[in-house]
Amino acid sequence: MDNYRNKLKVFISSKIGSNENDQKYMLARTAAKKVLEMTGLFTVYSFETAGPSTGSAIDDYQEELKASDVCIVLIDNKDGVPEGVKKEIETINKFRIPTLYYFCEERNNQPTQLQEILQNPAGPKFSVIPSFNKFIENCTVNLVDDVLSTYKIKRSLNVQNDVSEDNNLTVQTQLLLS
Repeated sequence: MDNYRNKLKVFISSKIGSNENDQKYMLARTAAKKVLEMTGLFTVYSFETAGPSTGSAIDDYQEELKASDVCIVLIDNKDGVPEGVKKEIETINKFRIPTLYYFCEERNNQPTQLQEILQNPAGPKFSVIPSFNKFIENCTVNLVDDVLSTYKIKRSLNVQNDVSEDNNLTVQTQLLLS
């Protein structure tokens, strides 16, 4: 079922690196990409699998981020928020890209500064997960649920607008008939 024309483009943001501790991010991103794409609903940008570019690596992934419909941010509380992810979050905020945030507390259950900022009731709801495995298990379900919820909210708003317009039309019609 990969025939959908209107797939959402997803960008997964997390720390990347080559040391042993950073491999968990690579594994989680790769697994999440595979599961998301298996739904047939999403295309997922992956820095690791993107080919060479004549521009800088930063320019390349920033352009991919700007072109994304939704972003998923994965942070290990023990590692904190690296500079690259901070720059991506700045872009997310600047371009108002809908974002799902995950904070893993497996090695440290103390909230990051970003997590504390997001606890603002006006901020996006985030998820605290016990392990990277839970991220892999939950990110696809959470994203699909969010997309469906967003569609239902949009539909509800359209119905409310239609009812409002119908009421205005009824009042206008009654005035004309009087």
